[in-house]
Order: sequence, then C-alpha cells, then structure tokens
Amino acid sequence: WVRGIATQFGLPDSVIKAVVPVSARKRWYVEELVEAIEREANLNLARPGPVLNTYFVGVTNVGKSTLLN
Repeated sequence: WVRGIATQFGLPDSVIKAVVPVSARKRWYVEELVEAIEREANLNLARPGPVLNTYFVGVTNVGKSTLLN
C-alpha cells in the first residue's frame, strides 16, 4: 500500500528500498526500522556511494516525531 501511494505521488518504485511499519509508542519494529535505515541509507558508509535520503511518512499525530526523538 505504501509503495503504491508513493509511486502515485511520483516516487519511482526503484528508489524505495524498505517499508517498515512501526509503532513508536508500543516499540513495535523500531529495531527493524533502525537496521533498515543503517543498511539501506549507507549511514555506516560500508559501501561506496552517497548517503541516501530517508523519509518518515504517516498521518498527523501518528508519532513520527516521537520515533525520531
């Protein structure tokens, strides 16, 4: 579903590396999200290439800021 909406808004499916549903409040899948970000965004610079943009999407008051903090 998330991939479909993102591509409808013009984001090419080929650049979507991971979609991880999480609950910051209940701490569901937060560790998996961190692992996906580290792996896909090249944050540890383990492979050559630029660091990739990372996006957090969700409806209003869903906890995106809580997750980042």
